[in-house]
Amino acid sequence: EISLSIIPAMIALMLTAYVFVMSFLFGKNIVSTMKDPQKGKELFHSINASFGISLLVNVSAIIIFYIIYVVSQINISAEYADTINNLVILFVSFLVLLSITMQIGIVIDLFNCGQVLVRNSCED
Repeated sequence: EISLSIIPAMIALMLTAYVFVMSFLFGKNIVSTMKDPQKGKELFHSINASFGISLLVNVSAIIIFYIIYVVSQINISAEYADTINNLVILFVSFLVLLSITMQIGIVIDLFNCGQVLVRNSCED
């Protein structure tokens, strides 16, 4: 249940960060003012890819957590229930840690975009 409440907040944070990063890139046209426009385009594509993958993992995690929550409410008895529960807990923990790690990467992307904006504004 905790995962079902944490992950949507993480998705909201991620989408907000994506809007900030894209507004940084398009607001000042950083890609066109870079010394090497090809590297600027690569930066733009890598940021898009990191946000896309992060969104995919977080949405997948919500779907999986919801399925696990529904199955846990049914109270199915099984011979290997403890083993299955331990594997599910390990998988859920992995997804949560992966989502948190991706959020750290997004914060780093935001910081890097902010540094580029500060450098460009100092040079003007």
